[in-house]
Amino acid sequence: MIRKPGRRDTFVNERPMKRLTARMKTDYFRRSYEAIDGLWFMKLEEDMDFERALEYDRRVWEIVPKIQCRKIKDMLGLDPVGLGGLSEALTAKFAIEGFACSLRNDDQGHLIFEIKSCPWFEKMKASGREHLAARVGQVICQTEYQAWAREFGKDIRAQVTNRLCDGRKTCTLDFSLEQ
Repeated sequence: MIRKPGRRDTFVNERPMKRLTARMKTDYFRRSYEAIDGLWFMKLEEDMDFERALEYDRRVWEIVPKIQCRKIKDMLGLDPVGLGGLSEALTAKFAIEGFACSLRNDDQGHLIFEIKSCPWFEKMKASGREHLAARVGQVICQTEYQAWAREFGKDIRAQVTNRLCDGRKTCTLDFSLEQ
């Protein structure tokens, strides 16, 4: 830490930190996370092409959900296996990341999320990359949610049956136990 000249007891970072609320800190990290996700992809795309950059992105999104899921399990003390724990973990993820969604269980034991607003799709639209969103959603969303499912059981299957980025009214995520 750096001391202010002439003041032996005050560190430079103390005053601003006292003014930052937990919400402000969260917003800072969210914005950084979102920016990094888009920037690294665009830089890969500049050096390669869109499809190769998307393949690298897919490989990253095979791993990121494991990190997120394990942290949420730990923070919430969730059951490590089963659709119940997966439901609570994804509900937390969606709330943290700013999704608008609903959850239901159907009569066949499926856990179904209906996403009405996706912050990632909104970011793509705002950055003028909406024309790429359907392809990104096709690859990344299936990869991401299957990784989440596996963290709660190797027998849990994830299927993305509708996507906002394909012009649908919602994204539909269907989780079920494999027969």
